[in-house]
Amino acid sequence: MHKKIALFIVLLFFIILYSCIPNKNYYYENGITKPKKSNFDLAKSPYPYHLKEKDWIDTNSIYVTQYYLKSKDSTQKIVEQSYLRFFKNGRVSSRFKTIKNGELNSINYNDFDYGPIGYYKIDETNKITYEFFLVYEIGKYVKKYGYIKKDRIFLFKHAYKKYDFPKPNADNCQIYTRKKVTNLTHIPDW
Repeated sequence: MHKKIALFIVLLFFIILYSCIPNKNYYYENGITKPKKSNFDLAKSPYPYHLKEKDWIDTNSIYVTQYYLKSKDSTQKIVEQSYLRFFKNGRVSSRFKTIKNGELNSINYNDFDYGPIGYYKIDETNKITYEFFLVYEIGKYVKKYGYIKKDRIFLFKHAYKKYDFPKPNADNCQIYTRKKVTNLTHIPDW
């Protein structure tokens, strides 16, 4: 009887241990984190979005936002910037950088290393849906919703029914501003 209980406890231990090991559903290819099996909603049915001439997205620009963090000991204010780079074929790349004695210009916008990759869609009222693949312990798909107004993109931290967005501010959304960039090349392969 004791052997059966001991065997049961050992078996239960291994089941619990196995369930705690993260199932890595992504891989690295040329420095880019990609899902093993692409499951982007915005890449489906019937095909990824293709930029239209009337859309307010400029693929010869990046869209930049800046935010401030405090250091672990709260003695320093840390400046971080992130950018979105849109492509005509419905893809988008993102990247962030801590700014030290300079600005975002030091980033090679044609290099997709380390940044989330994803897809976007724009509707006829300039509402945008942005879906990206993010890696924590395991990879997951995240969607953000917002709208485009002239040279700015407002991406909200939460989804709102029927795009009923509140007035944008630093607490409820990220505000990206268009920045013209020369020599943008490289076509995404995800």
